[in-house]
Amino acid sequence: MSERTGGRGGPTTRGRDETVSTYGRSRPEVRQGDVAFRRTLVVTLLSVIAPGSGHLALRHRRVGRTALRTYIVLLVVAALLAVFVPKSTWLAVAFKPWLLGAVEVFAVLLGLAWAAVVFHAFWLSRPRRIQSPRRGVATGIALAVCVLLLVPFGIVARYAGVQRDLVSSMFPSGGSGPKGRMNVLLIGGDSGGDRTGTRTDSMIVASTDLATGRTTLISLPRNMEHVPMPDGPARQRFPNGFDDLLNAVYAYGEQHPAVVPGSKRPGPDLLKETVSGILGIPVHYYLLVNLKGFQKMVDALGGVTIRVNERLPIGGDGGVPITGYVPKGLHRLNGYQALWYARSRLLSSDYDRMTRQRCLIGAIEKQADPATVFTRYQQLAAASKQLFQTDIPQNVMSKLVTVAQKAKKQKMKSLALVPPLVNTSEPDWQRIKDKTRQAIDASMRAPAGKHTSSPHRTPSASRPTKTPTGAVSVDSVCRYN
Repeated sequence: MSERTGGRGGPTTRGRDETVSTYGRSRPEVRQGDVAFRRTLVVTLLSVIAPGSGHLALRHRRVGRTALRTYIVLLVVAALLAVFVPKSTWLAVAFKPWLLGAVEVFAVLLGLAWAAVVFHAFWLSRPRRIQSPRRGVATGIALAVCVLLLVPFGIVARYAGVQRDLVSSMFPSGGSGPKGRMNVLLIGGDSGGDRTGTRTDSMIVASTDLATGRTTLISLPRNMEHVPMPDGPARQRFPNGFDDLLNAVYAYGEQHPAVVPGSKRPGPDLLKETVSGILGIPVHYYLLVNLKGFQKMVDALGGVTIRVNERLPIGGDGGVPITGYVPKGLHRLNGYQALWYARSRLLSSDYDRMTRQRCLIGAIEKQADPATVFTRYQQLAAASKQLFQTDIPQNVMSKLVTVAQKAKKQKMKSLALVPPLVNTSEPDWQRIKDKTRQAIDASMRAPAGKHTSSPHRTPSASRPTKTPTGAVSVDSVCRYN
């Protein structure tokens, strides 16, 4: 007979299809290789979710407990830091090269350690028992998971390295900065091919109270004449005032470093001292923004949206022929168009150009959303090296991040030393000093509140409005919607 009695359980039949019939029901025979394949995948997945849990499942308790405890400790520390450490402190880390280097190394080591734990758990699950070709599939999955684990840590390390290189190359080391109030000269430098040297066509002193963040912006026109030079060789050469416009002081210092003895940056230092004498306040640092660098910056951001009040020619300045126009209306400008939006003055005045440059800076600040900055950070960092030049130390920059958070909650005052408030050909220097002091004092008396400039609110006026103190608001012309 072809049928055998299977004991008390009834008949049992075994054929080539490796099925077993027990109690009248048939089921596939469980293979040892199938169990190993499933176990390998489960252990690998557990190790990805929580390093060490895969080892514990395989009863490798010493390694499993160590890895899992380390993972839990890191999670708790990360949660506490996220909850209790202010955002400004995290941003301050971005200006400390040694901390960025530590982040870079830590990210690499943590990623490698996690991947090693995952692959070790995979190997302990005895993938050799898996029959081919599933053994190759399991190995491929484990390796792919390890590579995917390394990707986010590699991205963190790469961004930390790019930022460290940027900070080290742009900002000098050392320095503790002033106390009480800080005055920074913001310079819009235009070093186009149609001129020799850098012309500082936009000069704004940002005077900030470090305790409250209250800030006053004081704009100086490029065409101010007979400016008094600082004591020393510069005053000896020009006892009756500089014989050119204010925007030529920077270039003169670069070309004649002897007028600023011992300076490593004769151009910026001469301009800082000159502006300090004009306003009657100390100028601690400078930040030069090269308008030519705006082109790469704007292109890296994918363009900038701004409302152009009047059609502006591209070219037509310094013998350069007009090759086109930046059209009137609300447009998204590319880098080349944005550059000429800031530079063009053929059909407008210097004061209009000063306003447009401030508008362009504001538009870039408002529209540089975190997602865009993150995805294009390397391009933006490369553009920043060509765009900015400063003597603000790294330690001071890390402190200014906290001040910037306070400044966002305050109303910002603005004073433009332009006609009719100031006669640029024959300036009243004492009146300029008085107006500067009044504007700074007014900012300290102003009630706390949000910054008046907003990308979502546009005043109804079509031209800048003046305050009783002579300050000019540019909110009405800087429209981004």
